[in-house]
Amino acid sequence: IRYLFESSPETFFTTELIRRLSITKDKNKLRDAAVLDDTYFIERRLSSKDKIARLKHLLTVFGIEDELYIKLKDIT
Repeated sequence: IRYLFESSPETFFTTELIRRLSITKDKNKLRDAAVLDDTYFIERRLSSKDKIARLKHLLTVFGIEDELYIKLKDIT
């Protein structure tokens, strides 16, 4: 996420990604803030399901959803 944010920040600001990924300038608005750059923070404390959903959406917005392949282990 950091790489995409640094390389193409305008995409984050011209789409719903800022809201969808919980990106903010105020780290106190987040439960567990991770530094995205010198100004912005992103929520780090998410369930695995939320992380994957947000990552898939991010890659779709950037048109690189084919770049993600996740193999989940069947634990049943």
